[in-house]
Amino acid sequence: MKVEIEYLEKPITKQEVEVAAIFELATRAVEQRDLALLRSVFAPDAVVSILTKAGEELLKKDDFMEKMREVFKQFRALSYKEVHIQFKNDFEAAITCVCAVTLRNAIWPSIYHRYFTLQKRNGTWYVVRLTYFS
Repeated sequence: MKVEIEYLEKPITKQEVEVAAIFELATRAVEQRDLALLRSVFAPDAVVSILTKAGEELLKKDDFMEKMREVFKQFRALSYKEVHIQFKNDFEAAITCVCAVTLRNAIWPSIYHRYFTLQKRNGTWYVVRLTYFS
């Protein structure tokens, strides 16, 4: 699978590099179709918004992981553009980006704006919420 990440500004500070590392780890997990690795970047109480035929649905971490088990097989390409890291404080961060997902049976990618909310817990950054924004 083809995967790319393009940052608006290269992560420079220690915190930016730590948060970028979690984002890149999650991306690598999808690229390698490694559910255990993907699970490790999400907090136990994380929630993830997904799009279904009925609209947007908010899933708990375990339900999202089950959904990803099915979807992994369909991914052909994934790219994150305009990735921007912002900090609310020393323990909360957000990543905004434009996400393009191309599935195996698709000619064109589906484009979404994604918003990752991260928290630093016991010295480790975790994704606690993943949503869409417009």
